[in-house]
Amino acid sequence: MDGRCWWVDCLGNVHGRVEGRNASAEALLLGSHLDTVVEARIFDG
Repeated sequence: MDGRCWWVDCLGNVHGRVEGRNASAEALLLGSHLDTVVEARIFDG
């Protein structure tokens, strides 16, 4: 394995992890979401 993995939780959220070169470095967390509103505008949510 090359330090990458992904999984789907019981709610359908997709998670992923990539191991860095420096194990003592701080983590970086990124997030996003998919809108469920049909007529969503740029500032909704």
